[in-house]
Amino acid sequence: FIPFTLAPFAKGSESYFDLLYYGNTTVGLDNLTISADTSKSNYTHLLVYATSSFVEQTTPGMVALHDQLASISDIGFVGEDLNLDDIGGVVSWNPPVNVSRVEHYIVYMS
Repeated sequence: FIPFTLAPFAKGSESYFDLLYYGNTTVGLDNLTISADTSKSNYTHLLVYATSSFVEQTTPGMVALHDQLASISDIGFVGEDLNLDDIGGVVSWNPPVNVSRVEHYIVYMS
């Protein structure tokens, strides 16, 4: 059993003393899910250490956190179906200012 430790690295920290433990997993699993709406506080990186009962990896693998907001605005619907209880028409919106991380849009009825 060798757990992998995942911890964010704080912005401006030159050492690894400002770590926040998040979780671990066993060998054979190469991922760990971070729950939606987890606050990233002032942390800017995720660190992953391989550990054993003898030692923890000296230099972790790390990745920068990129958390961006991409909200549409001015959503509209022009209904063109004249039948009662049916809809048809065009849904439109203004895209986010920065679409660099947007892959597609999903439309739901609620």
